[in-house]
Amino acid sequence: LYQPRTEFSKALKERQIMFLERMEYYQETGRFNDWLQQNQMAREDVLVARFGGRYGVVWLVFDLDGKYLSYF
Repeated sequence: LYQPRTEFSKALKERQIMFLERMEYYQETGRFNDWLQQNQMAREDVLVARFGGRYGVVWLVFDLDGKYLSYF
């Protein structure tokens, strides 16, 4: 469903602690750190969300305004 970017970024910000805990649980922190280094960004500059698709799981990366940047 469509959601304005402001509401979407607010929801992402509210869930960051949960997503980062899940990232640690699934042992994906190393991949996240690699992505940050490759893209010359800091953890505070991005928001992440876990997405489970039909063929696997990826972590979606957004800027602080909720604009999609990439995935890992």
